[in-house]
Amino acid sequence: MATPQEPSSLPHLSRRLQPANRPWFCSDIMDICVSYEYSYASDPRAFIATVPTQLVADVPANIPRALLPEYIAALILQRSPTMGKLRNLKIL
Repeated sequence: MATPQEPSSLPHLSRRLQPANRPWFCSDIMDICVSYEYSYASDPRAFIATVPTQLVADVPANIPRALLPEYIAALILQRSPTMGKLRNLKIL
């Protein structure tokens, strides 16, 4: 079975904008922009930095909207083991 070809008339679906492990026609994964403050794992009560915007890639599209902030927070903490806690998480 042949895979669909990338449409040349849609530059916003360019392969260079997609992660290498995900084809351009995959629609069950989202990329979400977030903002938050975090602390280090060594001192979780001292919030030291604000992240004004970060793109969180490969979020499944079937996550319910009410659970999305918790899922994204867990994903960020899993991908960054030096972070202790997040607060003021906002989906942009």
